[in-house]
Amino acid sequence: MTILIEVLKAAQLSDLITLNSRVTPTIAYYEKGSKSGVALEFVGMNEDEIKLYQNEPNPANTETTIRFQLPEAMSAKINFYDVTGKLLKEISGDYKKGSNSINLSVSELSAKGLIYYELKTENEKVGRKMIIH
Repeated sequence: MTILIEVLKAAQLSDLITLNSRVTPTIAYYEKGSKSGVALEFVGMNEDEIKLYQNEPNPANTETTIRFQLPEAMSAKINFYDVTGKLLKEISGDYKKGSNSINLSVSELSAKGLIYYELKTENEKVGRKMIIH
């Protein structure tokens, strides 16, 4: 979906746009009939920072996409852990400056429920959580 916005005055976009169920429900429907909530995430684009975004979809049934941003081309790892801290999977690679993403089949994790994932570079570590059905 694309939204085109014409700027008429200076303001924070997050102060001007919201989602609600006043007219239609804020629900996303997937191919096999499952559904998920919908939310807006306002992300500043400071290109000098490492950012790790929430996986989509979350919860995930078959596969999920994890996006991240790097301030320069570099090597990075994405590690996945269960609630006990056991390492389930590591994905490492050389990634470009800017926006990157990986696709993950949930069967690669051999675990369900709450999963922690973190992006590690030589100097930083950023983490998030996801749910696997």
